Formats: sequence, C-alpha cells, structure tokens
Amino acid sequence: TGYGLTSGTSNNEEWMHPVDMVSMIFDSTNLVQMQLSYDDMDIEGNIHGDASSTDTLLTYPVVDKDYIISIDYWLNDDDSINAMRFNTQKGESSDIYPDNSITADPDASSTVEGDTFILAGYVTYTNDNNHVTGMDVVMLNQDTGQFQSIIGYRVIALVVFLWW
Repeated sequence: TGYGLTSGTSNNEEWMHPVDMVSMIFDSTNLVQMQLSYDDMDIEGNIHGDASSTDTLLTYPVVDKDYIISIDYWLNDDDSINAMRFNTQKGESSDIYPDNSITADPDASSTVEGDTFILAGYVTYTNDNNHVTGMDVVMLNQDTGQFQSIIGYRVIALVVFLWW
C-alpha cells in the first residue's frame, strides 16, 4: 500500500535491516529529501529526492533499539507528503516533522498488526521537481526475519522419508 502520491519515478531501497535513523528535509509545503540509516550496516541508505536542497536537515534517531513500527502522514491537496510522525515499539511517538504545531489527525498511517514488524526499507516516489511525494514502506518481522522458519516442513519431510 502506498502513502502519499505514488506516481512518478520510483526508487527502491529494501535492505531488510532495522532502520535506526531517518533524515529528511522539507520545504514550506513538501517532503524534499529523505534518507534512512540502518542498524548493523556500515553503509547509509541512498538520498531520495533533491540532494542539492539547502533547507534544514531534520533527523529522527531510533533510541535503545525502540524501532519504528508505523508512520503517520499528512498530505497536501495533491496527495503528496508534507509532514510525518514516527511511532515506535514501546508506544512512543516522535514530533511531527517538520511542524509539531499540526493539530489535525493524520491523513494516512502505515500500520501493521502487533509490534514485531519494524521499518526496514522503502520505495520512494519523486515528482518532476525531484521532491519525495509518496512512499511504500517495507516492514520486517523482527521475530522471524525476512523468511519464516521452515523447521516444521523439515520435520514432516524427515518423517515421510523414514516412513517410506
């Protein structure tokens, strides 16, 4: 499911590692640039959007491995992203970036059941001005990882083999 305006150029970044920092730049009405940093990786994620922007860089760091489990979005009239808030496993919510004085309810929220699914990547969409207008989030199940355990299938295969 996409959030914001999900047309235009898409940029995939699906490392499937827990995100430990979100860096973003907003102008007066739009999300201009976004970059994720990943836990336990020596490289940073790509900068998506206008890399030449001189607006203020805002960051949301993950503290004590309290990972992001959902993102609230506020949208412009054209459905592009103009504000975001991050929610964590321990029930904490970040400020609303870039303007914490927003009192309206979010227009959309990327949520999943439970708190074991954490932000682990995304697909961003950029417009002709190279602003980030929308995104699809990639969530990782923290308990099972990217792929679920196949131990049950192995036991069944072993029993069938021994029976035969």
